Order: sequence, then C-alpha cells, then structure tokens
Amino acid sequence: MKNIKTVSFVVLIISAFLLSNCSISEGVSVSSSLTDTQDILNKVFAEGEHNISIMQIGLPNDIAERVNEINKKFAQSVQQNQEWFLDYMREHGDKETLPWNEKFGISEDEYNELISSGDKMTLIESMKSTISIVREDDGKLILKSNPDLPYLSDIKIDTENNCLISDSGVFRYIKAVNASDKQAVTGSWSGGLWRLDFEELEDINNVDINKTYGNINIYVGQLEKTKQFLVYYDEQVIHEGQGYNGEEIILIND
Repeated sequence: MKNIKTVSFVVLIISAFLLSNCSISEGVSVSSSLTDTQDILNKVFAEGEHNISIMQIGLPNDIAERVNEINKKFAQSVQQNQEWFLDYMREHGDKETLPWNEKFGISEDEYNELISSGDKMTLIESMKSTISIVREDDGKLILKSNPDLPYLSDIKIDTENNCLISDSGVFRYIKAVNASDKQAVTGSWSGGLWRLDFEELEDINNVDINKTYGNINIYVGQLEKTKQFLVYYDEQVIHEGQGYNGEEIILIND
C-alpha cells in the first residue's frame, strides 16, 4: 500500500507540473469583437443543428510518448527511494518547481524536458458530434439532449436576461474574458463566464450530506484565429457527500 501511495503521489506532482500553464480561460488584455455578453450568447447558441468537436487538453502524440517515458523512469526511481523522496518533499514542497536531483533517476535535461512539456499542451479532438439548439415558446433557447454531452444537455439560454438555466440552478453572468497571449492551449479567445454557485465548503472534514458545495463554470466565447465558437464547462461540486469533477470542451465548427 505504501508503494502505491508514493507512486500515486508522484503522478499527482507531475500532473501539477504539466497543467500549471493550461488555463483556457485566463485573459488580461482588452481585445474582443464580442464585447456585449448577450451578443455572445446569441452568436454561440444560434438556432439549428451544428457540427461540433469535443476536445481534450493534452500533448501531441510524439511529445506525450517522450514525457511518459521520462515520467516512468522518474516514478520507478522515487519508488525505490521512498523515504528520501518524502524527506525531499518536506524540504522543497513549498517551491513552485522542485529542484532537480540525481535521485530522480533522470538527467537534468530530461527533468527540464518534463517540466517544460506543460507549455506544449494543446486542444486535441477526441470525437465529432452535433448539437441541436431550438427556441421554445417562451423565447428561450435550449441545448437538446445529446448523449455525447452529458454536462451541457438541456441547458437553457436566456439571452434577454443574460443567464443560463439548468435543473441545478441559474448560471449568472460573472465577467468578460478578454483575448490574451496567455491562452496558449486554445489560442487567444474572448467571451464571458457564467457561474452557478452553491455553498462554500469551509471544512472538508465537516461535510453536510444535505447540502451542495462548490460551483460550476461555463465559459462561452470565440477563438480569434479560427473564429470558431468555444464552450467550456467546468464542474467542481460536492453533492450528497460525493465529489464531482467534470469538464466538457467543445468547438462549434459552423
């Protein structure tokens, strides 16, 4: 059991390295052709059937193979030096990046290659699908059920009140997302953020199973380069004592 825990810990460390620069929502500069948030919703959720790509954040195949090879050597070495590694983490765990050590079982160049691979993360298409958006009698738009999109299906779009409506509650408009060079994974995009907030969890050891904690974010916008529309669903919720972490990234191709 100790071996499994230690190796799992290493995997978590590597995952943190790779994902640290992979935000698709970060934006700092003001540069947007979609400055009106209601206009964003109208453009992205246009009536009709649309071809979409369901995306994942990942490394290109050749880079992923190389990273996995290095990571495997790293994990094996740490497994063989567990006590040392735990002491090493206690000494350096507060640093943003762990300093290289020969006991990692990989060269310093390999270690730097592993760390820098996070900068090469990109959106990779996992499958193609379609979505249907219809207007109901009350004027609201709705994403019709699609088994490929369990998180987004049946969400209503209320462009008049600038909100999104689900069975769990109403997503309120939070802020604009402005195009930025820091949006390296997707390429620069601009749009907005809508959020459904539940209760704030103040003590992880004191969870009320009758309450829901956390939030769900839905980012909607347009890529500057390809002009494709993007919808990103990000769920971090504890419901009835169970944790739910889900995400869906789609690009609308027409």
